[in-house]
Amino acid sequence: MRIGLIGASIWERTTDKGTFHSVSFERRYKDTAGNWQSTHSFDTSDLLALAKLADQAHSRILELRNAEDE
Repeated sequence: MRIGLIGASIWERTTDKGTFHSVSFERRYKDTAGNWQSTHSFDTSDLLALAKLADQAHSRILELRNAEDE
């Protein structure tokens, strides 16, 4: 999932104790040479998009858990 240049990836891992989910966030940007790079640091102007993505990721994980329970 993505909002602008901020992206979130949901990772699922299954262990003998159950299935767990984690989320990683990254921001894409172009460097001075025009090449795309990524970072896990966020500027103040990124925080609202980051918060919205965290909310969306949380909702998606709940959907995944509910589907597992069915």
